[in-house]
Amino acid sequence: MDNLSPIGTVNFKQTTKTSDSRIAFAPDGRTLCATREIAGGYIGTSARTGEGIEQLVGALKDIIPWDSKAATVTTATFKRIKDYVLGLKEDRDRNLVLVSADQLRAELVATDSGWSFGIDEMMTATGHLENHGYVAILNNSAGQQFILLLPTILPDLASSIILQADKNPRDLGALSETVLLRGGYQFAELAGLGKAEREVLLDAMVVRFLRHNVCFRETLGAETVLIFPGLIKQKRPLRDEVETVDDVSYLIRGKVENAYPAIAVLLGYTQAFTRVSQWQNQAQYEFAPGQVCGFRMQQEREGEVELVLYYSLATPAYGRGLFQGLFEKFLYERDVEVTRFVPVTCPAGHRQERAIVVQRRRDGKGFVFCGECGQKVVLADTADPPFLGSSVSRQVRREESLALLRSAYEVNLARIKAYRRDRAAPRCHLSHVGDTTSWIRKLRQDLRDAGVYLIEHPHDLADDDLVLLVGTPRAVRLPAILLLAEGDGLASQLTESFGGTILDFRDESRYALALFDLVLMLHSIPLDHDAFSPLREAMGVQWRQAVRDQDRPGAAPPASRPDREVFISYAWNEESKRVAAELDRAFQDEGILKNMNALTPEAHQESGYSQVVQAVLRRLAR
Repeated sequence: MDNLSPIGTVNFKQTTKTSDSRIAFAPDGRTLCATREIAGGYIGTSARTGEGIEQLVGALKDIIPWDSKAATVTTATFKRIKDYVLGLKEDRDRNLVLVSADQLRAELVATDSGWSFGIDEMMTATGHLENHGYVAILNNSAGQQFILLLPTILPDLASSIILQADKNPRDLGALSETVLLRGGYQFAELAGLGKAEREVLLDAMVVRFLRHNVCFRETLGAETVLIFPGLIKQKRPLRDEVETVDDVSYLIRGKVENAYPAIAVLLGYTQAFTRVSQWQNQAQYEFAPGQVCGFRMQQEREGEVELVLYYSLATPAYGRGLFQGLFEKFLYERDVEVTRFVPVTCPAGHRQERAIVVQRRRDGKGFVFCGECGQKVVLADTADPPFLGSSVSRQVRREESLALLRSAYEVNLARIKAYRRDRAAPRCHLSHVGDTTSWIRKLRQDLRDAGVYLIEHPHDLADDDLVLLVGTPRAVRLPAILLLAEGDGLASQLTESFGGTILDFRDESRYALALFDLVLMLHSIPLDHDAFSPLREAMGVQWRQAVRDQDRPGAAPPASRPDREVFISYAWNEESKRVAAELDRAFQDEGILKNMNALTPEAHQESGYSQVVQAVLRRLAR
């Protein structure tokens, strides 16, 4: 058993004796308990004489946290609850499709005043019915539990919502989140239902879409929409601003329906890559400005799709490795069969067409003839995922954890917006100083996605509006919230001189947690609210688990360590580029260099090389 001090249970050191003789090392057992912090202590037992058995059983009973254990239900109780719930389903005179947990218990007690059972026992029995498809258990935005007596409504409603998104006039595969939550779309599945029931069902669908990562939230102009990547019909422009090259491809079979949208959404939730473009069956990201990473989907056969990675020439090897590692992490965790194909070149260096290589593999051929020079190229066996190296693997684990944490935030944000659906959008002004432009831009976008109206000018503030301060304790007016930004070197001075609410954003790994608290405050929801406090706690547990994974031996350095940057100036030739690329990888492994943009001679002329050097020197001076 686990130790009591960290997580609430107790370790016991138990020895078993096979004879009546006393064990000589019993004192060592107590010493071991002390050195290993085994809080339960040492208990010696004997299978032959029964010595210590009662003591061990009694100690176990005392330390088991019975209140936190899932309730069990007897066969008789389960049958009575099952019969009653199934009776409700068959009641043709019943107009409601939802019944609250409290209401169901009251109705059950009314059938037999001598029947004693708890709400947990009843929900355990209802959970068994849900597992068999008889009912579905849903939560409304206030955290209240409901039992859906007609669970077939959910897939039908999901289909109707997806069809509505598919009708987007701009071919974005999107619909308005606000209009959806407020019941502005007409769905046949909700016809005849009351307002409360419609809201519970719509809330449940939005949460499920976001939880399964089949859509993501984005604010376009003044409207926040849910975008379904699998429904986007916009084509990629004929002429690209950035030249890209194809890399590894993956042929996947099985449950492929949501593979592309889920991976596209999760990659956009990582901190290392920024989503920049979405087209039909193609998603594109930036590792740094001008450093493009992306993938596209091609489907030629039913139940089988091909996913192809591509990069811009400016994307460094480390960025490519990290993108590929994250892509494969998200892909291989799905219930699909994957065949991996690496690029093939002939001895003369000609890249072979990917489609030809895949088809030759399908035909069982182990070679291909180069289309340029005619040389025979032997095809290697389909490749397993490569070993990316400890530094990249650690970063992949970290980015995956943060992406999943961001996914949880997006789900919980849907509950906040549903809870405040009938209220006007909260308003605030963002006041900031210092070199936090990119961080401020990210925060602005997240606040807009959260349904917050940003006031540009302080003189437009109303009495109930909030002020968010970044880098300065001086409020334009009160009430105000001080945000400690990443890389803020004046944090101690700011906190000492500010007497209001302070939220700490300096640790980028905790960004989603701090943002969730800020959004709750802006929507005037107490942090200890019964419906949202468990969500905050669950996100905290998820973050702590990610931190523990990073802190184990060989893990990446803490994310809160200030970034160190290096500017590399080198001659524009092949040897210098090779050395610079090696330095880039080494610095990236140590977390010193976040990105490196080598300037070509043309870029020197366009941007002004001296201006670049001057900008770097100014940053160093600061």
